[in-house]
Amino acid sequence: MTESMMLTVARVAPEEPDRAEKHDGAEGHDGAEPRGLSTLPPAAEHGGRLERRLRSTDGELEVCLFGFPSEAAVEAYDAELRRLPDAAPDDDSRPRLLRLPLVFERGPERIRLWRCVGEWPVYLILDNDETLDEVDLLMVAEVLTDLDRHLDAGLRFAHGALGVADPLREPELVFYADDEWFLRFTEGCADPYGVGVMFRRHEPVRIEDLDEGEIVEWPEAP
Repeated sequence: MTESMMLTVARVAPEEPDRAEKHDGAEGHDGAEPRGLSTLPPAAEHGGRLERRLRSTDGELEVCLFGFPSEAAVEAYDAELRRLPDAAPDDDSRPRLLRLPLVFERGPERIRLWRCVGEWPVYLILDNDETLDEVDLLMVAEVLTDLDRHLDAGLRFAHGALGVADPLREPELVFYADDEWFLRFTEGCADPYGVGVMFRRHEPVRIEDLDEGEIVEWPEAP
C-alpha cells in the first residue's frame, strides 16, 4: 500500500439510489462506483487507485481510501474535491463529503503514523507490522462525521471521572488497529500532558494516566 493516501467519507441520504457505473479510480475492484461518491472526479487522472471501499450497515456512510503516487498528487486531487458542492455543509451543518489527506510520518521505534489534515489533529497510529487494512475506517468515519457528539461525551466523562470542570479544549484524536481510540484534550487543565479519554468505539471507557504512559509528541500540522 502506498504512503500517499486520501480518505473520503460521504454521508448518503437513505433514499438515494445505488449507482452501478464504473469509477475510473477503482481498477482491480468490482467496477461499481461507490454510492454517494458518484460526483467525485476520477482519482486515476492523478495516478490514484481505490484501495478500500466500505459502506456502513445502515447504508448512510460511504468510505473510500485512495492511494496516490505522491503527496503532490494527493494535493492536486484534494484541490478538485474542495470545489465540489458536497464538500459544503448541508441543512444539518455537517458536510456530506469529508476529505482527509493522509500525511505519512515515521514515529519513534516501530511506530508509523498517518496524520489527517483537518479541523483538529487526527492520527492513525500503527505498529511496524500493522497496515491500514487493519484500521476500522468505518468507525473512524462514524466518529469524524459526528465529532461534536463524541467530543461532548469525552468532556462529560472526563469531568465526571476527575471531579473537575476545567474548560478542556484543543482536542486531538488517535485511532489504532482495533476498536479503541484515544481523545486527548491538550489545553485547559493543570496537567501539562493534557487529559486523555479512551473510547471503545463510540463510548468513553476510561481516563488514561498520561504521566505514567509514554507521551509521544507528534509534529504539529502545518
